[in-house]
Amino acid sequence: MVYLSNSSGCNNADVTHVFDELENFGNRKRIAVTTSDGVTQCYVEIEKWDDVNKKAWLWVKVPSVSALEDTDLYLYYDKDHIDKVAYVGDTDSFPAENVWDNNFKLVAHMNNDPDAIHVRDSTSNNNDGTKRFGPAEVVGKIGKAQHFGVKALLQQGIISIGNEINLDVRAGVDYLLSRTDVDHSKIAVLGHSLGGAAVFREGYSDPRVKSVVAIAPASWIILNSTSPQNLLLVVGGRDSTVRETSVLDLLMLTTGGGEEISKLFGSFSEGNARKMMVSLGTDHAGEMFDPRIVEESIAWVETSLGINSTLPISIISWHNIFFPLSVTASMLSIFPTMICVKELGRFINKGKLAKKIRPTQMGIKKLVFFYLLAWGIAFSTFLMFIWIFFTRLGVEGIFLKDVWLFSWIPVVFAGHLINIYVVASIILLLAIVVFRRTSEKLNLSLLEAKTSAVSGGLGFLVTFSVLNVAFSRIFIDLFPTNREFSLMMILFSFYLPLTFLEEAWLRNLQHRLSSGSWQKIAIPVALYLLPRFFPIAFLSFLFGDLVLFASVLLAIPALFTAWLFNECGSITGGAIFNALFSAWIIAVVLPFAVFY
Repeated sequence: MVYLSNSSGCNNADVTHVFDELENFGNRKRIAVTTSDGVTQCYVEIEKWDDVNKKAWLWVKVPSVSALEDTDLYLYYDKDHIDKVAYVGDTDSFPAENVWDNNFKLVAHMNNDPDAIHVRDSTSNNNDGTKRFGPAEVVGKIGKAQHFGVKALLQQGIISIGNEINLDVRAGVDYLLSRTDVDHSKIAVLGHSLGGAAVFREGYSDPRVKSVVAIAPASWIILNSTSPQNLLLVVGGRDSTVRETSVLDLLMLTTGGGEEISKLFGSFSEGNARKMMVSLGTDHAGEMFDPRIVEESIAWVETSLGINSTLPISIISWHNIFFPLSVTASMLSIFPTMICVKELGRFINKGKLAKKIRPTQMGIKKLVFFYLLAWGIAFSTFLMFIWIFFTRLGVEGIFLKDVWLFSWIPVVFAGHLINIYVVASIILLLAIVVFRRTSEKLNLSLLEAKTSAVSGGLGFLVTFSVLNVAFSRIFIDLFPTNREFSLMMILFSFYLPLTFLEEAWLRNLQHRLSSGSWQKIAIPVALYLLPRFFPIAFLSFLFGDLVLFASVLLAIPALFTAWLFNECGSITGGAIFNALFSAWIIAVVLPFAVFY
């Protein structure tokens, strides 16, 4: 970094005479930086040239810098000379890109360039960034910077990098090539959905990759028609997220018009083999477990790389294990949860039940009517947002985080689901305010709240543990990462007032049902699940069985909270369990829930 000003270098030298000689901004490229021999020119990127205030920030590619003694550089300047465009340039020019070698994947000086919503990458990788959620340009330590505001302990604002989708894949390839026990001539990459697009882009931009398997690649973010080596395109016949027609378009693009499915185009020996396969009956989530897709992918990579298979491929259909196990584990987790909580309740309360709640005098029919009405209006609002998302605003859409009141919640995809809960809760709260007409208060005495809260927290921990053990056996990780745990706590604090309100409503209804009747559990459970079924069913068209799996898990809080109220009569534990469980599902299970 070379900084020109009235106080430059370790000796604070005044070099403003450079600006006096060059006279104006248009002559800024009539300079040259050389090594100590005074002849060998260095590439120079001009980050900023301010001839008014006589300051400039230059990035110079120096062959080497000594750690023991000063490294001398010479700066030449002459307004009468022609521009030194072969060695000196602004960001995004040829000389500027040559300042940074292949070890630099991204260099961003963090100034707005070329406009207020973009940040330019100085390297030849063109990883230019797009600003989102409000970072603002400010004065930085070196030139300009971006300010990311902080609200409720969460950083606001991101910069989405243009080619970031394949940077992780590139890092993986670099790692493999750094190992001595890997054949560097036999590198293959495989990805699904966004990962499919990532490996596609890595394949066409990295000649070291000799085979690519792109399963349901998100083709709308594949911006280059150059074909990867030995490409297999795969999609499920029931995939409504990445449709068969869009993958077929990729096949035609990479074969020069070929559109026959399951036909081999080109040859493996020349590196231009192309093929597309469709697995009938498989949706977007199921593609990851489909045995036919797995077998075809393995065979494709082995043939592409000239590898002789040493082990037989034997894969059991995931449908035969995944759904029965998920449903069974979900339902069975209720029983150890109930047992643990019941024993704890006996120990703390010595068998005494708390007083029942009764926040309103409304009858059963009116309670059911307003509950379903609130969720119906909320779901209609959800559909309106989805309609705006797809037809009016394109891929950006409106997310919960775009609304100032909820801007501290770092969710994207799940924001639409949370919107439903917010709208329904507002309507329920208004209904309680209008129709309350009772002198009885919510049962939230300190002791009962503590007892119930412990019961709700313990219930969640038992359920969480049982499900994690069960699903780890089929390679589904439900244990939150540090980032997901942080999101869980944020969502828990947001959800808790809403779950308290819903608990008050549902348990008020449950309190009015016949004592000892099966209806006392069944009706609140059905009422809890019914309004949630419609948005889950809608989203299952996009994400398939993975969302249906999440909906199966919703039966757990429905059953547990109804049972817990029947046992202790307080809504605190149910509200806590519900808030924790909902936060966990969104943070860990739902795809694309979080952006930060």
